[in-house]
Amino acid sequence: METVQTIRASSLNRRGKTHNVGLPSCVTLPVLVPERLVVTGADELVSAHAGEDVTLSCSVDTHVNVAGLQVEWKKTDDDGDILVLLYADGENRQFQHDRYSGRAEFFTEEIPKGNFSMKLRKVRLEDKGEFMCEVHSDTDSNSTTARIAALGESPGHLHKVSHRQVWCLLIWGSCSFQ
Repeated sequence: METVQTIRASSLNRRGKTHNVGLPSCVTLPVLVPERLVVTGADELVSAHAGEDVTLSCSVDTHVNVAGLQVEWKKTDDDGDILVLLYADGENRQFQHDRYSGRAEFFTEEIPKGNFSMKLRKVRLEDKGEFMCEVHSDTDSNSTTARIAALGESPGHLHKVSHRQVWCLLIWGSCSFQ
C-alpha cells in the first residue's frame, strides 16, 4: 500500500525571497511513497527438549496484502541457509529441505491476518541455532530472527545411570532400582 504525501515547493529569488511572476508562489504536488514492510517476531531464545514442538514467531503488519508476499523461513547454518518453509503466490509451497519435511508448517488459518509464525514439530538437536523469517514484497524486504536452544533429550526418556542401573521415568516421577 502506498500513501500520498504532499510536497510544497516555491521559487526563491537570489535574495531568498519568494519570487512571484504571476504564478502561484506555492505548488502542492502529490507524491506516492511506498510504506515500509513491518515484520516482527519474538526476540527471545526458545528452549526445547528433543521431541518437543516449538513455535517461532513472525508477523507482517496487516496493511499489506499477504497474497502478494513471499515468506521464507530459513535455518542459518555454517554450510549456508537451509530452506525450512516457503509461502509464495498466495499459497504454502512444498519446497523445503528434507530435514524439515513433515515437521515444519505455517498456521495456515492465520496467514490472512499476517501471521507467518512457524510450528516446528519434534525438535532435534541439530535444530539448535538461528532461524530467519524473510518477507519480500514487490517494493521492500524485511526479516526477523528466532533462536532455538536444544536442551537435550526430553525428560520423558529413560536414562541408565551408573553401574547400579537406576531407571527413571521423569515424567511420572517414579524410579525402579535393580
